[in-house]
Amino acid sequence: MKQYFIPKTKAASKVVIYSMPVKILLAGICLLIINCSKKETPKPADQKNKPVAGFDFTISANGALPCTVSFTGSSKYADTYKWDFGDGHTSTSQNADNTYTEAKTYNVKLVVSNSYGKDSITKAVTITLNKPKAGFSFKIPNNGVLPCPVNFTDSSQYASTWKWTFDDGAASTDKNPTNTYKQAKTYNVKLVVSNAAGSDSITKKVAVILNKPKADFTFQVVDQGNLPTTVNFTNATTGGSTYLWTFDDGNKSSLKDPVEKFSKQKTYNVKLVATNAAGKDSVTKQVAITIEKPAATFTYTINNTGTFPVKVTFKSTVQRGETYAWDFNDGSKSTSANPSHNYAAGGKYKVSLTVTNSGGSTAVSQTVAIPPYPQVYKAFDG
Repeated sequence: MKQYFIPKTKAASKVVIYSMPVKILLAGICLLIINCSKKETPKPADQKNKPVAGFDFTISANGALPCTVSFTGSSKYADTYKWDFGDGHTSTSQNADNTYTEAKTYNVKLVVSNSYGKDSITKAVTITLNKPKAGFSFKIPNNGVLPCPVNFTDSSQYASTWKWTFDDGAASTDKNPTNTYKQAKTYNVKLVVSNAAGSDSITKKVAVILNKPKADFTFQVVDQGNLPTTVNFTNATTGGSTYLWTFDDGNKSSLKDPVEKFSKQKTYNVKLVATNAAGKDSVTKQVAITIEKPAATFTYTINNTGTFPVKVTFKSTVQRGETYAWDFNDGSKSTSANPSHNYAAGGKYKVSLTVTNSGGSTAVSQTVAIPPYPQVYKAFDG
């Protein structure tokens, strides 16, 4: 074994002599040289900050169309985003939603970039469409009365088209239709729904009933106080199909809303009978017809002057008059509406007119002055 001397260093106060095999010493020296010669090569800055694309997605209600998918970006070091959803739609938002209208598998691509480069990732998004499941409900707002509207409300799942048959010859392709039934019976209403994946149907029974009518009416007296008096009747019956009115004056009507003219002052018992296929009902109401006292005036015209008798023509203006009584104040009278009278002597005559109806009487008077005409003599020479 050979001996080796290690030079004395500043920190050492004496020389130390070590003894070791030559091979081990050489191996240690080589290892030291190799380790000292290794230097770490740093990565370029652009490789450190290059973006890494990534995203996740959630399908809110797969199986129904249209179908909305929410995309959430999980990229690193990205400054810009460009989505291609595979259906012609794009976005530049970090997180985006897209609505698909067809059932298929879409290749969704996200490209991200920054000032050091860009990266992309593509994922397959599968949109499915379930077969439809038919369902509906209905409401009859006024069952018991014909015609009877029924409101139908669709509750189907995954449907894109609707076909209703109402069992009365009518049909509809609306989603929520209304059908009006004219007969009381039980109808088998069928709904068929479809989409691109298939079809489904459901049938429900709809019972339309008819109640006995409930008779009622109102009325309005148009010209109360005058004869004849017009009364308008308004039918307020529920569920009636035919009607019979009796007016207590000998007249009848089968109109729904008749008009009657009453010619006397009295209280009339007006009756309405309403009928439908389930039965009939009636109601009677009193209609009081009253008449006011007449309103009367008159004028006169003296037709001739200078000789007797003097003819005077009288003209009355009367409302609600039934009978007339004239007194010419010279012992003569008349029952005409517009009489003429001859006065045999001059003077002032107080002429009166009394007009009467079932509501009372009204009297008016005026003074008619007839001039006293003198005797005319012929002049002669004596």
